[in-house]
Amino acid sequence: MPKQLPVARCFPRFSALTSTSQTELDGAAVERSPTGGWGFTDQISGQFGRYIWQFIASSRRGACYGLAVVGTVHSGGRRSGVAGFTLLELLVVIAVIAVLAGLLLPALGKAKSQAKKMNEMSSAHQLMLGWMLYANDHQDRVIKGYRHFLTGEALPVDRTGNPVPHPINCRYPWRLAPWLGKSFGVMYANENASLLRQFESQSDPFIGTYAASVFPSLGINATFVGGDDLELPPEPRAFARFGEFCVLRTTDARNPANLLVFGSARGAFEGKIVNGFYQVRSPYFMARRWSQDFNEADGPEAWGNVHPRFSKRAVTGMVDGHVEAMNHRELQDMQHWSNQADRPDWTLMRVK
Repeated sequence: MPKQLPVARCFPRFSALTSTSQTELDGAAVERSPTGGWGFTDQISGQFGRYIWQFIASSRRGACYGLAVVGTVHSGGRRSGVAGFTLLELLVVIAVIAVLAGLLLPALGKAKSQAKKMNEMSSAHQLMLGWMLYANDHQDRVIKGYRHFLTGEALPVDRTGNPVPHPINCRYPWRLAPWLGKSFGVMYANENASLLRQFESQSDPFIGTYAASVFPSLGINATFVGGDDLELPPEPRAFARFGEFCVLRTTDARNPANLLVFGSARGAFEGKIVNGFYQVRSPYFMARRWSQDFNEADGPEAWGNVHPRFSKRAVTGMVDGHVEAMNHRELQDMQHWSNQADRPDWTLMRVK
C-alpha cells in the first residue's frame, strides 16, 4: 500500500515533502516550483491552469505533511476519498430549501399586497383632496357621479384641448381631472397605471381619452353621492318620492366621516377583468343586490364592482376627506353608503 500523507491542520512553515520531485495525485502532480515552493498542476484538464498548494511541516511533535484541501494524499498513489455530497445529503438540502421557500413566499406575497394597499391609499388621499377642492370651488356642491351635461354647460377638455364627448364626459375622471392637475396617475394606482399608459401610447389619442374614463382604481358611489342619471337621477321628482336620498352638497352629509364617496373597484374592460372601474354600487338599493359573500371568481357586478382586494378589505374615501380600508362586513353596511340609512340592511323606500 502506498505511503499515506495526512492533511495538514496548522502550517507555520514549509518543509520538504519528500526526496522525490513529484507525488501523483488523481492524475495530477505536485512539483517543486522554481522558487522552492510546491505547486499543484492539473494534468487532466489544462483549462484550470496552475494551482499553488503549500505543503507544510512542523508541529511540536515533528513534521506534518499534507495538502490544504479536503482529502488524503498517497505518495505514488491515488486520493483515498473524494470530497462531495451524497444523494441523501442533497435530498436533505433540497428539502430544507423547499421548507424555507414555503415559509418565505407567503410572507413576500403579503408584503407585496401591503405595498399595493398603501399605494392605493395614497392615491385615495390625493383623490379626496381633489374632490374637496372641487366642492370648495363650487359652493360646496359635490362633483357629479354619472350625470349628463345640460345644453350650454361647459364640457371638460382632453389633453389636446378638445371637448370630451358623451358618454366619456359623464364619468367622474375627466370632470375631476382639472383639480388633480390633469394627473391621471392619481386615479390609476399600481398595475392600472401601466395599463393606462399602454392605451395612451396608441397613435389615436381618443383611445387614451376613452380608457382614462373607464377603469380608475377607485369607483364613485354615484347613486347616493353626486347622482347617477342611469339608476335614479337626483331630480325634484325623485326627491319628492324617496326623500333626500342623494348628497349634492358636502353640507348635506349627516355623518361625513361615515359616508363613502370612493371605493376600490374592478370591472370589465376590453374583454378582461381589471382592478378598476369608474363606479361602485351599494349592496342594497330597493332590495339587496350583492351576493352574500365575496368570491373573486364571480363577475364584478356580483358585488357592485366593489373589490375588497387587500385581504378582504377595500380602500375607501369618505366625505370628510379621510381614507380607510373597510373590511367586507363594513362594506355591506348601508350606513356607509346612504345618507338616509339607519341600519345595515336599509333599502330605499318611497316616502309618498
